[in-house]
Amino acid sequence: MGKSQKTRGLSPKRASFVDRYLVHADGARAAREAGYSPRTAAQIAYQLLQNPSVAAAVSEGQKRIAEACRENAGKVLKDLREVADRCRKAIPVLDKDGNPTGEWRFDSAGATRALELIGKHLGMFVERVGNADGTRLAPGVIYLPRGAGGRQ
Repeated sequence: MGKSQKTRGLSPKRASFVDRYLVHADGARAAREAGYSPRTAAQIAYQLLQNPSVAAAVSEGQKRIAEACRENAGKVLKDLREVADRCRKAIPVLDKDGNPTGEWRFDSAGATRALELIGKHLGMFVERVGNADGTRLAPGVIYLPRGAGGRQ
């Protein structure tokens, strides 16, 4: 990561800690990779994260990462929409001579998968565990109909 406004005022070692922390979100590991003593890495990481300049640099880095993720998510959704649209286009079925047969085909599996991924991202599909009458089943319990499983 290039030096941001917030890491410019930090020592090279602290700036390296911030960069490594943004990659791993593990303070001790970031401290070790930034060149601090492995023996005291956890304590140093705690102290660094309490430092206002370091905390501000970490916060700015996390905001940049979150924005990049939002942009990437938007691009992925746009691409999935294009895939779904392309897969739903009807293509004429041709005979061996290249003449249309009057039948059409489309990639239903591709369209379904793209739309499923979009729906999952939007939270449209919720896994429900329960009976048809709305009563809830206990998690991890397998319910058998009466007379099944050897008991009468």
